Amino acid sequence: MKALLLAHELGFRSVILEGDSLGLIQALESEEHSLSPVGLLVEDVKVFAKFFVRLLYSHIRRNDNGVAHSLAKHVIRILDFQVWMEDVPSHIVSLLQSDVVDLS
Repeated sequence: MKALLLAHELGFRSVILEGDSLGLIQALESEEHSLSPVGLLVEDVKVFAKFFVRLLYSHIRRNDNGVAHSLAKHVIRILDFQVWMEDVPSHIVSLLQSDVVDLS
């Protein structure tokens, strides 16, 4: 939800949200109401998604998502909200470079 709020505030009209929880991605893509423990949040995301022209969800296997995994471990130590717009944290530079090479 925070990612969508930030994307909306920055004026993005198309967004791809990716995550390693297949169940969550399926719940977000489903037209049925979510009865999962995070169901209310899923429903909030679905309502807020209407502010975007295009919103896609993408499931990425945890083993194939080193950047997100590294950021998740890092963010536990951050007490405040942080956004990196042009630079990236130094601890993920090599992971990003590896992802770019894998795309080639």
